[in-house]
Amino acid sequence: MKPEKKAHKNGFSLLEAVVVVAIISILVATSVIGIQQLLSSSRSDAAANTVVSQLRAARQLAISRRHNVQVTVNTSVAAPNFAPSISYVEMATGALTEALPAVVTVPLPPNTNFLLQPGQGDTPMGFGNTSAVYIGGVSGGPATMFFSTTGAFMSGNAPINGTFFVGIDGNPGSARAVTLLGSTGRVRTYYWAGVSTQNPTGWRE
Repeated sequence: MKPEKKAHKNGFSLLEAVVVVAIISILVATSVIGIQQLLSSSRSDAAANTVVSQLRAARQLAISRRHNVQVTVNTSVAAPNFAPSISYVEMATGALTEALPAVVTVPLPPNTNFLLQPGQGDTPMGFGNTSAVYIGGVSGGPATMFFSTTGAFMSGNAPINGTFFVGIDGNPGSARAVTLLGSTGRVRTYYWAGVSTQNPTGWRE
């Protein structure tokens, strides 16, 4: 009777195990980087959308209520708000038939701020980029700026244009810009795509 031959089982060599571990590490690292970029992009989009929604809500309130609606921007992270935000409130102009609503303040998403990224220029609208919030030729905007009952964005008796730059500090790719055309109150949103021959400003809608 012939003795049975034991099946020879081949295992992984040390080199094969090292290669597999290296490939898995690369895939994990790539996934983490991709997720971080996606989160940064989502937060920046949310910050720009916050500015846009507040401006549109203020404009609609001015038109529907037939009262000027003042807009205020807080770029500080110090007290009392501890977060950059944008607010609007109906102004006491003309004869009031009911109580004025409270101030509506919405903070920007966590880790985002009104800021200018180094080396990034003005948007195609050309309203200026001397500061992160540059409205009517004034850093931070005039002391009193508002939407009129016609939907125009004004300071005093004149329409004013402006740009709100938002993003995440130290992350140029997160840069977003919201422009406001004073004469019509129209807002546009731009994202930073990088300067190229086809895109000399670096901004795209």
